[in-house]
Amino acid sequence: MIRDLTKNDWLEILKLDASHIPEALLLRGTRNLKRHYDAHLPRFDVVAQIGTPNGVLEDVFVGKYDGVTIGYASVYGAVAEHFGMERASILFGFDNPRQKEHMLLSDAEKDARRGRANAAMIELALIAIRSYCGHGERPA
Repeated sequence: MIRDLTKNDWLEILKLDASHIPEALLLRGTRNLKRHYDAHLPRFDVVAQIGTPNGVLEDVFVGKYDGVTIGYASVYGAVAEHFGMERASILFGFDNPRQKEHMLLSDAEKDARRGRANAAMIELALIAIRSYCGHGERPA
């Protein structure tokens, strides 16, 4: 059924104006949906919150970043391969947060470093999107 929905169907379901169709999607694969949604949201202008009455879509918005319209979703898992989207992944590792292992740092220091690394990854993703979709030459 979902595959049968048209562009106009989706615009109506999402209550999204055609002028806000994203040029790129930023899918944050995470189990901490709301926390990462909140970390991304302040970086955008002209934000349209996206949701559905049944709550299937949460932590989703469309906004502008440096003139580029981007759709953001905190997701558990990803759909890009299924739909044949061009995609890139940005991964970072700092330590093993499950084991809380690091000999030289306190938990507060580890949390602060993870926070800085996460902020850097958000900026890196947005810079890559702007470079690819933005106004000007695409990188070779």
